Amino acid sequence: MAENSSWEDKPGEGYAHPAKNKTQDWHDDFSGQIIIPADAVPGERYWMSVKDGVSQNSGNPYRRIKLGNKVQASNETSAPTPAPKAETVDDFKDDIPF
Repeated sequence: MAENSSWEDKPGEGYAHPAKNKTQDWHDDFSGQIIIPADAVPGERYWMSVKDGVSQNSGNPYRRIKLGNKVQASNETSAPTPAPKAETVDDFKDDIPF
């Protein structure tokens, strides 16, 4: 993973380095590994952050990936209230400007 000797394996963190064998545009620019936290539930979404860095030993670039807390569902689950509809054509007669 990281080329820095101070690197410690921590759940929810990982590093990605530039792909060494990239030969086509569709190949990934970076690849690496991450340790999934033990309490992570498959299929649930978690916040993630990515930060650019440079190895102190080699000067090579890398990306630090960190998983955060689980994304909480929004409290706004109900549909918006529809606007009231006019019941007859007479309801519209005052809205015409001419």
